[in-house]
Amino acid sequence: MTDEEIKRRLLAEAEKAIDRAVANRPTSQSMSLRELEGLAVQVGADMSASTQEVLIEEVSQRYREQEQICPRCGAQMGRRGEHIRHIMTEAGRSPVERTYYECSGCGHHFFPSGRGVEAG
Repeated sequence: MTDEEIKRRLLAEAEKAIDRAVANRPTSQSMSLRELEGLAVQVGADMSASTQEVLIEEVSQRYREQEQICPRCGAQMGRRGEHIRHIMTEAGRSPVERTYYECSGCGHHFFPSGRGVEAG
């Protein structure tokens, strides 16, 4: 994903979060400070979750595009499918798509680690 693609996706997610806030705001003449704060916190949480999902997807995509070398025997590893794992973050649960690899030489198999993002 290019920087512009990431920016476009994040802006679209921000617009969705703002639209939800506008649609869910109280319709009474006066909003309490607590209601205003609740809306602001929800928009922030939605944006945090969306940002994490977009950036995690980018890291996963980079791993899918890279050749994986077996850490045991040095042979090229083959892809054995994609698996979804849900991780807990400060913003809640986020899905992470991970590629499972297996070595045809020695049989070693693993999910590559993306600096903690795809650890399994």
